[in-house]
Amino acid sequence: MTATPDDRAINRSTGPAEVPEWVVLAHGAAGVGAAVLSAGGTLLWVNPAMIDLVGRAARELINRHVSDLMSPADREQMSRAMSTLGPEHVASARVQGPTPGSWLHVSMSQLPGRIDGQPAILAQAVDVTESIQSQVSLEVMSQNVLDVVTVI
Repeated sequence: MTATPDDRAINRSTGPAEVPEWVVLAHGAAGVGAAVLSAGGTLLWVNPAMIDLVGRAARELINRHVSDLMSPADREQMSRAMSTLGPEHVASARVQGPTPGSWLHVSMSQLPGRIDGQPAILAQAVDVTESIQSQVSLEVMSQNVLDVVTVI
């Protein structure tokens, strides 16, 4: 799903907390998915690239827990990662893709901070599905070459 003009008009007050203007200015037009989450993982704001990444309108994302978008196998890992955030934390997970039944491998960078005095997380997400698929293909080809060399 490509974000519609209505979805792209995400402003600072799309969630329960007002997102600082600098976040919207710095990340609103970014080419990577960006979001502001509560300390507990609830999505408070998303940029158009995040909307495009997961194929859902902002209204479908705001106030949802980020783990709702993840594969069940990755939910517990992400929950642990969010509870141990340091100055910056990078994690990866499979998230629901833009088409029904599709899954993307996403690398996420999370930076804890504060909004209106409350703990919050600025997160960025990048689709690394093709990179992971290439790595797996390379590993399979390498194993095939080793198998051939072993036979010779």
